[in-house]
Amino acid sequence: MSKFKLNDVNLLIFDFDGTLCLSDEAILKVLKKAFSENDIDVAVDRNKIISNAGKPAEQFYKSILGSEYFHLWRKLSDKYDSTIPQFETIIPGVKETLKDLRDRKYNLALYSNCEVTYFNSIFHFLKIKDYFDYTECVGENNLTKIDLVDKIISKFPNSKSAIIGDRIQDIEAAKANNILSVGALYGYGKDEAEKADFTIDKFSDLLDIFKIVT
Repeated sequence: MSKFKLNDVNLLIFDFDGTLCLSDEAILKVLKKAFSENDIDVAVDRNKIISNAGKPAEQFYKSILGSEYFHLWRKLSDKYDSTIPQFETIIPGVKETLKDLRDRKYNLALYSNCEVTYFNSIFHFLKIKDYFDYTECVGENNLTKIDLVDKIISKFPNSKSAIIGDRIQDIEAAKANNILSVGALYGYGKDEAEKADFTIDKFSDLLDIFKIVT
């Protein structure tokens, strides 16, 4: 756990897939269309999508496509990723909770393992960008999540931060940067999220953790 106290936190860094939004059904729908249009003879398995959701795009497609079709991953990502967010399901209470956290004067940042086209489409379809003070995805810079979190923290001098995410990569990014972590138990990580400093069963539980009004 980080060296500072919960009440010192003033910057909240959010993961996207599995934390703010559930994308497995959307990915399933889009991949079925993409595979059909590109004559890719691979069964689209929902459980495999869930187990790989939130991973970097190249790693995700490698797991889904297998060795025979992996060379097509960039083509699929560039053409179809931007259509996924229109079918995604936003977690209940996300917008209301983000608004309340902003009203409490927390700085909010969003980071993700995704590619740029997908990341930009998130804001277009879900209309959530205005809730955040800073957003960046791994596809913009090829940084690891650990390094991206370090970069985000540097944008807010003297900040005390916490990461909210559902995967072990989010917990590891928090530990590597000596900051707090909050695990979203409702997300894709399940037991991975339990390794965080704090856990939430629903998104609005964040309001019980981050209570400071400045």
